Amino acid sequence: MILCENIYKSFGTQVVLKSFSYQFEDNGFYLLFGESGSGKTSFLNILSGFLHFESGKINIDGKVFSGKVDRSIIEKDFDYITQDTFFVEFLTVSDNLRMIVDDDKRIQETLDMFGLRDKAAQYPTTLSGGEKQRLAIARSILGDKKILFLDE
Repeated sequence: MILCENIYKSFGTQVVLKSFSYQFEDNGFYLLFGESGSGKTSFLNILSGFLHFESGKINIDGKVFSGKVDRSIIEKDFDYITQDTFFVEFLTVSDNLRMIVDDDKRIQETLDMFGLRDKAAQYPTTLSGGEKQRLAIARSILGDKKILFLDE
């Protein structure tokens, strides 16, 4: 569970989160939507431990954070996939996944799940944007992440 209590974040005079409170249950799918510049990415960056917040508390599975979420505590269970996926460009799709888990059967099953089995021997630079996004999600699943933050 993630419990946000009165989170406040600003960039200079621009307030992006003001007294934001919400409880995210352990299971589910949550969609954040709003206009460009409304604070969606900033919020994900706060939850992921990339940005400080000025006030409030974030409780993640009983660990309470003020000011900043400690990435070293959450990185085992969380993954954050941005618009820009990051892969080792000189390794094939399978080799990129093999960096996460050394189980070819599991890699192939996961590639099947995302319709990418036929891309296993290709390099990430040859994939479309959508294929790269699916590959990034497959990588997170192979890493046994409990929570995925997906930014567009």
